[in-house]
Amino acid sequence: GGADVSGVRVPIVIADFVNETKEPELDGLSGMLITALEQSRRLDVLPRSRMFDILKVLGKNAVDRVDESLGKEICNQAGINSLMLASIRKFGKVYTIDLKVVDPKEGKYLFAATETGEGQESIPSLLDKLSQKTREGFRENRAEIQSASKNVAEITTSNMQAYQHFFQGEQLMNRVKYVEAQEEYRRAVALDSTFGLAYYRLAYATSWETGAQERAKASVQNSMAHIDRIPEKERYLVRAIEAEIYQGFAAGIFVLREMEKVYPNEKEMLYNIGDWSYHNGDMDAAAEYLERVLAMDPTMERALEHLSWTYRDTRQYEKMLDVAKRYVAVAGSVEAYDLLMRSYVELKRLEEGLKTLQQARDLFPSNFQLSGTIADVLTYKEDYNGAESELLPLVQENQALQARCFGSERLAIVSIYRGKYQESMHHLDKTIELYWQLRDTVGASRAMMHKALMLVLQKNDIKSAITLAEKTYSVQTKIQNIDYWAFLADLYVFRKDVPSAENIFMKRFSAIRWVDPFYRALIYATNH
Repeated sequence: GGADVSGVRVPIVIADFVNETKEPELDGLSGMLITALEQSRRLDVLPRSRMFDILKVLGKNAVDRVDESLGKEICNQAGINSLMLASIRKFGKVYTIDLKVVDPKEGKYLFAATETGEGQESIPSLLDKLSQKTREGFRENRAEIQSASKNVAEITTSNMQAYQHFFQGEQLMNRVKYVEAQEEYRRAVALDSTFGLAYYRLAYATSWETGAQERAKASVQNSMAHIDRIPEKERYLVRAIEAEIYQGFAAGIFVLREMEKVYPNEKEMLYNIGDWSYHNGDMDAAAEYLERVLAMDPTMERALEHLSWTYRDTRQYEKMLDVAKRYVAVAGSVEAYDLLMRSYVELKRLEEGLKTLQQARDLFPSNFQLSGTIADVLTYKEDYNGAESELLPLVQENQALQARCFGSERLAIVSIYRGKYQESMHHLDKTIELYWQLRDTVGASRAMMHKALMLVLQKNDIKSAITLAEKTYSVQTKIQNIDYWAFLADLYVFRKDVPSAENIFMKRFSAIRWVDPFYRALIYATNH
């Protein structure tokens, strides 16, 4: 058997083990073998997550195991000519692993090997021996095998039960079940507190949850503490997340660019470069990397969301529309519909935008944000009566506080368009009061800043406006909301404090291209 000895890496797919032992904790051995073989510089092992991406493209979404026939389909789709098949059997205390590599197109054997050991604890070392034999079979240089051959138990765990929980976590991640995945990773680290890879995946699964930053941080610290027990590829990802958390997006991207030289097709790396580039204001890199991720996995919701934002912020509305349609098809969420509607509005296709929103309303009747968005479109069409009749039901006493708050804030805006400033002030006061009842200091601060701006525009009362604005300064570190910072920058402009306005602009808005000329014009107008 073997393969050509040129510098080209040999792509290989590893199917799931056929487990003939009746011991469920041995169901995840293919994952362990993949990790062992990923150390090879000769073989280019397809990660399991990529296998499931390919199966999704083939319309197979509900798959958990990759058997021989699915392995062949994956090879076909990805143009790969080596498929590894393995099985494990047990006689008394003795375990035997048989492994063979076939060319799925030609149907011929490329390589075969067998290893035998006593007791479950021998299994990781059986996988190490098989991994070494495979690398020799594919004519990897001996020195390279020696320099990159950590025992698989050292870079995962020697506890087969802990590994099985980790493997279940990976299965759940592939099906976008992050909360359930976290539970499995927690069980894994409860059984082996040095399982660095499981801590890392726990951090990653947690990072997809809103508001779980502190928990993700703790897991990252645990994985950093055990980084010498993590495979090389994931070490880059751990170090990147750590850099991003403590030093910001640019530091995280720097680590990922290093990784890209070694693992150019790693989906998680490509996604993080795209995601972090977006948040760092580098829209060209964001678009390039997110497009690459979606070419691999057209169903990745976060990539569709971030790419929609990227095209929105760079005013490429036709592209935004295309991505938002795909996002709706995959996710069908309120957020996806909102982005689809906004692309129609930007393209001045208002009727289609409204139709999209009506569809969403049928799907999510209790979602008050959709009423707000419909009101936005009607306001844009100068149908202020229509906008008000969308919002008035939200401010009734029987509605939840959140809905009433949301409705009041939107009504304040519609009142401004109608030239009814007193009414607008009344709605803003109500909004502030409701935010305090909700104990939402960020929301209250935004509404107060909105009111401060109204005091200037309506009464030219800069003194009262500043007094009101100053009440929000103590919580500024928590405020990400762009409206708040825009209102504050406006206020500085009206105070003729251009440096402070510029400072906010550079920090908050430099990435959003349309804001720049708008601010320049506003600053010019106030100073002349």
